[in-house]
Amino acid sequence: AIDIENYLVQVFGESFVAAMEGQAMVGTSAKGPLNGTGVLGHASVNSLDSAANNAVTFVDLIKLRAKVKILGRDGAKWIFSGLTEAVLMQLVDDHDRPLWMPDYVGGAPGRVLGSPYLLSDYMPEIEADAETTPIMFGNINRAVKHYLRRGITIRRLAELYAQAGMVGFRGQLRHDIIVEQPKLLAVLTVTDA
Repeated sequence: AIDIENYLVQVFGESFVAAMEGQAMVGTSAKGPLNGTGVLGHASVNSLDSAANNAVTFVDLIKLRAKVKILGRDGAKWIFSGLTEAVLMQLVDDHDRPLWMPDYVGGAPGRVLGSPYLLSDYMPEIEADAETTPIMFGNINRAVKHYLRRGITIRRLAELYAQAGMVGFRGQLRHDIIVEQPKLLAVLTVTDA
């Protein structure tokens, strides 16, 4: 038997989390506390331009880490996409030691310059001929606050699909995302020229 209730909770939960992550990172076109910009476009978040065109260097990561207030380094994480992870896995320091350290215990991601990282589908990639912000560092849990304005509601829409012999479900969530401490975050801007 299918446990439809648990299935719906899982599917809607994953969808809500993905939507909230996207809104936190890149924003929306809707008006709100972030005015549609997300963390990556927030004017008060620390920013650093890459030293090389269309590339990330060892020095860039050191400088980006230094842009975050010391208070924000406790519990700080790197955030980037899966393709950027592949780029960082290949970076080495001045003594040919890799910056990316694998997890030797298992179950956790590796580390970059001693700090853990998170992967996000909403972080931009490093692209040729484009200016992007592919890497963020800081304590996002302290810098960005999520406020649940109205609880999650799931409605059964039996009448709408009755003629087809189906039942639909609609989930709704209302929340706000506010960057309360932008100096606890820093983003790297990779330029094309």
